[in-house]
Amino acid sequence: MGKGFGKKPDKKPQKKPILSTLSPEDTERVLCKMYDFLGWEDNAKNLGRIALRRYLAGKGKGALVAAPWQHKDPDIIPTDYLNMSEIQEAGLAYPTVIDSFQRYKPHAEFLLIYWEQKLPEIMAACQVISLQSPAIHLYQKSRS
Repeated sequence: MGKGFGKKPDKKPQKKPILSTLSPEDTERVLCKMYDFLGWEDNAKNLGRIALRRYLAGKGKGALVAAPWQHKDPDIIPTDYLNMSEIQEAGLAYPTVIDSFQRYKPHAEFLLIYWEQKLPEIMAACQVISLQSPAIHLYQKSRS
């Protein structure tokens, strides 16, 4: 018999609550903008392809950072691929970002940091996104 035969399986881990240094209203606003950005046309799939290409091109494990504050046109959101040292230099190495960075697997998932504004207060949301089934639609349904 194999190990663990007859044992009850552990309970499924509960979904982690959103950790934020922002007010609940600001957190919800930034999350809404991030999910709108991901849900626009094929952004989630395209961003996943970009992340995978850059990872495979030897850039190492990194996160896609979308920075809408860098361009006045909301349809043109600059997106960079940053490794952990660059994320730290940008001031985005919050505990949630570090945790997400350590957990995601570059071949199946990518990490998106939606960095809304630089000053006077840094507002950012991060999400580990599966290349197979992005969570965008689930988020949009839960808000309806």
